[in-house]
Amino acid sequence: MPDPARRDADILHEALHTNIDLKAVTEVICCRTPSQLLHLKHLYVSLFGVYLEHDIQSQTSGDHEKFDQRLVEQDAKALYKAGEKRLGTDETTFRNIFGERSRAHMATVSSAYQNTNKSTLRKVILAFFLYS
Repeated sequence: MPDPARRDADILHEALHTNIDLKAVTEVICCRTPSQLLHLKHLYVSLFGVYLEHDIQSQTSGDHEKFDQRLVEQDAKALYKAGEKRLGTDETTFRNIFGERSRAHMATVSSAYQNTNKSTLRKVILAFFLYS
């Protein structure tokens, strides 16, 4: 029985090349931690000789980009509701979002947060977590 990362790599490769199952791709990618995804990406390129990102990009349409943007906006709103909008801080929401999302995703969330709110996400984090 292969280790979980190898199993994920095999599932992704089959879903992207054999039966084009974007639901399976989304499920694997969205359910892994950033460190698991990093390990998976390295393993994928060593097994199949192509970057996972390249395979995904070549097989997907703009639907996944729209999905990513919706998730970014959802996260920005959730962080606003958990921080600035309420008295006190919902630390669980902050932990869940920051713990489950990639660095690139969080950079996009930070930008979206600043575009829709008066302050930056960085200032909110400093105010609520460092000065509390």
